[in-house]
Amino acid sequence: MRRVFSQHTLVDSDIEEIGDYIAKDNHSAARAVVRAIYHALDAIRNDPEKFPFYEPKTFENNFLHRAVCLPYRNYLIFYELFPKEVRILYVHHGARQFEARHHKEKRM
Repeated sequence: MRRVFSQHTLVDSDIEEIGDYIAKDNHSAARAVVRAIYHALDAIRNDPEKFPFYEPKTFENNFLHRAVCLPYRNYLIFYELFPKEVRILYVHHGARQFEARHHKEKRM
């Protein structure tokens, strides 16, 4: 059975923010990174169990998975996996403080 694929309403804003930031210096690089993010979203859609749980000791959500956008390994996608749904919550740059962001925003 295929799961419903959904995303938090701010995920598109996450991707747009990333693209806009990179485009300040290089438009073609911005397009490449955004394309890689969408390819990673497709990979999650096709095989959501493929990616590991996000498991830092201090993190409070034990069910969050993390996918890396290849070849741009600094860009991460965080999502929850339920029996009938895959829910994308964040697209995030690895240099930023993810746990603080999650604690502040509490996307569900």
